[in-house]
Parts: sequence; structure tokens; C-alpha cells
Amino acid sequence: MRRLTLKSQADDLEAEMNDIRKRLTTQQKESSGIQKSLTALEIKLEQKRADRHSLLKSCKVSAFSRHVLIINALTYLNLVA
Repeated sequence: MRRLTLKSQADDLEAEMNDIRKRLTTQQKESSGIQKSLTALEIKLEQKRADRHSLLKSCKVSAFSRHVLIINALTYLNLVA
């Protein structure tokens, strides 16, 4: 009789362990999906930063070019006049 009780308890524990394993696997899959989404968002964010940096550099070059053109024009006008 004692063996049957121990066997029953062992079966119950094994069933509980299997249930816990299934839940853990589900949680791991969800975690993996969230991690993939986070990585995709980080990549998009980094691309936006790179785009913004390129735009800033372009504006700086454009502003510098305008200053050079103005200086050249003023220099030319002073030489011609």
C-alpha cells in the first residue's frame, strides 16, 4: 500500500514538473519574441540616429559652402570695385 502512495505521489510530482516545463517553454518563446522585437526597434532607432547625423553634417556643409560663397563674392566685389 505504501508503494502505491509513493508511486502516486511520484506521478503527481512528475505531472506537475511537466506542466512547469511547458509553462517555462511558453515563457521562453514569449521572451524570445520580445527580444527580437526589441532588437528590431533598436536597429530602427540606430538608423534614425544615423540619418539625423547625416542630415546635420549636410546642413553644416551647406552652411559652410554658403559662407564661402559669400566671402568669395565679397572679396571679388572689393577687388573689382
